[in-house]
Amino acid sequence: MIKKFISCICLLLCSVALYACQSSQEAKTEVITSTQSISLEEVEEKIGKQEDFYLYVGRPTCPYCQKFFPNLEKAIQDTQVSVYYLNTDEESSELVKNFVSSQNIETVPHLTFYQNGEKQAYLEKGSQTALEEIEQFLKQY
Repeated sequence: MIKKFISCICLLLCSVALYACQSSQEAKTEVITSTQSISLEEVEEKIGKQEDFYLYVGRPTCPYCQKFFPNLEKAIQDTQVSVYYLNTDEESSELVKNFVSSQNIETVPHLTFYQNGEKQAYLEKGSQTALEEIEQFLKQY
């Protein structure tokens, strides 16, 4: 009888732990809707065509990106500026490594403005950037 009781308790605890882990992962991979998803290939195409655009480089599993994103989302809504989102979790790690190296991207989150296909400016503070600073950056170009 005691063995059954202990087994039931263990099973219950395992179930709760599994549910908690799953819920936590779902929160980390929340879909970003205020930005436009873009692949690395499409980013390189835009750069090659010398287009002007904002690019947010990050990943949903990054705690710093999770901290930064609510401010970015609010700034996008307030300024009505179009921002592309490159999710580095969805790209080949070797291709991402080459891209971030060529663009001098040291950390994520990273918000950059490209003008005529060249990196014109970026937010230097990353996740430490205040909402007002993000809005100012988005309005500046």
